[in-house]
Amino acid sequence: MPSTPTIADRLNRILGDFAGIAPGESRCRADGSGVLAEVSFDDSPAGTAARLAVEHILRRGAAPRTIASDRRVRLSLDARDGLRFARALGYAGTECLAPGRPWQKLETVPLPTLLSHVLIAFEREYGDAGDDVPTLPIWSNVLRVFGAEALTDGELATRGVLAKRVVRVVLRDLKRLAWLEPGAAGSRTARLTERARLLEAAARRRLVEVETAWRHRHGSAVIDGLRGALAEMVTSQELEWPWYLTGYGPSDPSLTGGSFLRTEPGPPRAPGRGTEWPVVPRDTSAPATGLPLSVLLSKVLAAFTIDYEEAHVGPLGAASVFLPQVPDDAVSLERARSICDVIGTGKSAPERHLCVVVEPGRPRDGSRTVYLTPKSRRIRDSYPALVTEIEARWRNRFAGVLAGLRSALETLDTATAPGTPDYPDTRAWLHPASMKARGALGRVAPDGQPVHLAWHSGQSRPADG
Repeated sequence: MPSTPTIADRLNRILGDFAGIAPGESRCRADGSGVLAEVSFDDSPAGTAARLAVEHILRRGAAPRTIASDRRVRLSLDARDGLRFARALGYAGTECLAPGRPWQKLETVPLPTLLSHVLIAFEREYGDAGDDVPTLPIWSNVLRVFGAEALTDGELATRGVLAKRVVRVVLRDLKRLAWLEPGAAGSRTARLTERARLLEAAARRRLVEVETAWRHRHGSAVIDGLRGALAEMVTSQELEWPWYLTGYGPSDPSLTGGSFLRTEPGPPRAPGRGTEWPVVPRDTSAPATGLPLSVLLSKVLAAFTIDYEEAHVGPLGAASVFLPQVPDDAVSLERARSICDVIGTGKSAPERHLCVVVEPGRPRDGSRTVYLTPKSRRIRDSYPALVTEIEARWRNRFAGVLAGLRSALETLDTATAPGTPDYPDTRAWLHPASMKARGALGRVAPDGQPVHLAWHSGQSRPADG
C-alpha cells in the first residue's frame, strides 16, 4: 500500500489534468492515516461530466465521509479507499493513455473504415442465405477450425487464435445447440455433429457464391486487384489472426485483451496482450492467396487495429463508430443507445469502464444526457491524426500495394449500404442477443434456453417480434 502522501500526490496530479475539474479550487492532502480531498467542478459540460464521474466512482466504491454540493465534493478517505478513488478517477481521465494527437480534419475515408465497410457488406450478403448457413464469425472462427476433427479446448483456442474465455462461451453454446458431440471415448475432445458439418460445408459454398456474385457485379479486375493486395499484406504478417475479427471476450472488444503482458520483439513480434490470448506464428506453408475474401479483409483490418492500439490512445472500434458521434456538449441517451451499448444504469461496458457518464434519472428516460469522460475525449480527438499517421507508415511499408488496395476498396465502398458501421463489432457474436436473430445460430437451444453466437453487427439487426 503506498503511503498517504504518495496517494495524495497522485490524486493532485489527476485533479490537475482532469477536464472539468477546477485545478485552483481542487486539492488533496494526507491526513494521518487517510486522505482529505476537495474537488470543485467548473460550469461547463466537461464540469458536469467530471461531477458525474466522481459520483459514479463513489457509488461503486466504499462510502467515505462526503460533503457534496452542485459544484464541490469534500471527501475523507482512508488509505485504501483513497488509492481506489485515485485509480478510478485516473481511469476516467487520461492517466491510462499516451499523449493525444492534435485534432485534424480527415481528408479521405480512413483505410480501416474502407476495410470494415467492405467486410461488413460481404458478411451481409453472405447472411442473406438465412438459416441455410451459420453466421460468418462462427463459421470462420469455430466450425471451419473443427472441420472433420475432434479437438480439445486448447487446440480450438490455438488453431482459431481465440482467447480461452471466448472458447468457453462458444463451446458451451454449441453443445447446447447440439452442434458438438464428444470425441473418442476417454478423450477430452469434441467434434462437430452431422448437422454442424453440413452447415460448415454450406458456409464454404456460400462464400464462393458471394465472391462469384461480386465478380459479376463489380468486375473481376476489381476483385483480383483487391485479393492480390490483401494477400500480399497478409503474407507479410508474422502472426495468425482469427479468420473473423473477434474480441478478447464477451465484455472485451479489444483483439488481444490489452497489455498485461508486454510487447515482445520476437521474431515473431507479439503485441501486448492478456494472459489468455494465444500467440500463434503464421503458417507460411499455406498461401494467403487461397483464403476466402472475408478472411483476407479481416486479417488486414486486424493488423491495422493492432498498429493503432499499440499507440495507447484507445481502441480503434470505439474511436471509429461511437465517439465521433458525441460532441463536447454531450448527446441524449436515446441517441447513444442507437449507436452504442450504453443503457444508462451504470452497468453497460462504456459506463463501467468510465468512457461515458449518464445523467441520473429513470431507466427508460431516453432524454437523459450522456457525457464523454476526458479519456474518451482524448480517444475521439486523436483518431483522425493517428489513422492518417499509420496509413502513411503503411504506404512506405507496402510500397505500391496500398494505392491499389485503396482504389479497389473505394470502388466497392460506393456500393455499400448507407449507415454501414465503420468498424465491426468484435464481440456481438458472443452475446445473448436475440433469440429472434436471423441465421442458423439464432433462436434457442433444444433445452429452451437462449444461446449466444447469434446476431452480429455486420448483418442486419433482427427485427422485434
